[in-house]
Amino acid sequence: LQDSELKRAAEHWIAAHTAPIDTLKKAYFKKDNARSREIVVHAIDRIARNDVHQAIAVWKREAARFDFDDNEAGRVKRIIGVAAARQDSSRRLELLDQIPQSFVDNTVEKYRIREAITAHAWELLARWTEHPPVGSTALLRWRYWRARALEAVNRTADARLIFAELARERDYYGFLSADRQNVAYQANDRPIAPSASEIANITSRPG
Repeated sequence: LQDSELKRAAEHWIAAHTAPIDTLKKAYFKKDNARSREIVVHAIDRIARNDVHQAIAVWKREAARFDFDDNEAGRVKRIIGVAAARQDSSRRLELLDQIPQSFVDNTVEKYRIREAITAHAWELLARWTEHPPVGSTALLRWRYWRARALEAVNRTADARLIFAELARERDYYGFLSADRQNVAYQANDRPIAPSASEIANITSRPG
């Protein structure tokens, strides 16, 4: 019986991969269990790749029929949020904001920063940057745009503190921060002190 159930689940999973909308209408999905919910999540992922708004509609319908746990719901919200950003949906900021923090990864971070900056959604960006980046976003870039967001929402003192710290760095965002503070760039030169033998070694080379 167990093998038969697994075979049936596999057949529906394959069908959901190629024809997700039609597959979710089948009687198999009248039963709420971990396996059927997993297939539903995969089906929504497939739908979202082509039409995020259709995926939203399907998710709304399925969320009313199934008792999705936090992990399953979080995965769907990440799928939809990222798809919305990739497809330039008018709802992309809203949907990116709905992604639970535990599902924020490198991809989500990059889209959040890009979309918030483009839309001047400073309140969102200030909230999204409350914690250090979890992905590959450079920390100085992250902190600079957090400061810009804080400045825009009238948290001027907090913004100036970050700008002042960044302005001490020899870095693109350090220089931008120096401009915001109207202070000189910091080259942070660290001159070397070669020994006499090292100098002799170098000058003895024809090159």
